[in-house]
Amino acid sequence: MISTFRSMIDACGSRAHLMRMALWFTAASAAMQGLAYAFVFPLFSALASDSDDVWAYFVAIVVLILLDAAFRFGESRVSWRVYIEVSDETRSNLGEQLKRMPLQNLARRQTGDLNNVLTGNVNDVVSIAGGVFGMVSNSIVAPVVTILATFFIDWRLALAMLVLFPVAIPLYRWIRSIGARETRISAEAHADTASHLIEYTQGLAVLRATRQVGPESERLQASLARLRQHQVKGLQLGTLPSILMSALVQLGILGITALAVRFALDGDLGVAAVLAIIVVSVRFSEPLSLFANMSVMFDFMEAAIDRIGDLRAVEPLP
Repeated sequence: MISTFRSMIDACGSRAHLMRMALWFTAASAAMQGLAYAFVFPLFSALASDSDDVWAYFVAIVVLILLDAAFRFGESRVSWRVYIEVSDETRSNLGEQLKRMPLQNLARRQTGDLNNVLTGNVNDVVSIAGGVFGMVSNSIVAPVVTILATFFIDWRLALAMLVLFPVAIPLYRWIRSIGARETRISAEAHADTASHLIEYTQGLAVLRATRQVGPESERLQASLARLRQHQVKGLQLGTLPSILMSALVQLGILGITALAVRFALDGDLGVAAVLAIIVVSVRFSEPLSLFANMSVMFDFMEAAIDRIGDLRAVEPLP
């Protein structure tokens, strides 16, 4: 995952600092969110004991929520700059590369393929990056901050919550290992189909004259069939791991809740803390379950970066 982030930041060229800024804004936003949920524990305890600290904890949560909103606003402003400026710079650089590329190399490439690199692949890098930042922060940063704060409430519950991450890491690696190759092949098939569609549209008048449209267009139909085949295979490979990851998260949350109830029955934990555990668990169950789906996004983004890198790697004319 770290190597993917590095590749993504490097692909931004001179605008890499904007991508790093967006990453820090997103991480800070998730940290504020995690701290806000950590304050649910003392808030519920204060409510149960009718303490005067209720309003103090409530104000603290409101302040953290406002900070979360401020960081999200800053991230959205920077993300728009990343999308616009990185896209413009990357396409301009690739355009200069095409102008200086030897004709023998240029002749080997299809018009649709070049168009797909300049449009689709560039969009894949900058648009997926923004979504990945948010998903990673909600899936990792916010829960980790909440767990660390839980150590000050009950170290046993925090340790039980922390166990979920080491268990999920091998499953995540397995998901990436079985799906990475097929996802990249699917990305290549998608790019190939997009290329053929563009060329088909451009030459439609000639193709109609020679009766090679629709089902009679052999290259386009073969490309569509190949794309369908790899998409189906990729879906089949990714379904079971995603279900396993979701099941692992749900079982882990049920186990943590059962452990909290057990502590409460033994008198070692208050009912308010158990209710807070349930609230926090429900909040983070969905982003943790979606963590497995990020591997597909990473693979698509890396495939786009590789295709852009391949075009840049061609030695230009002096």
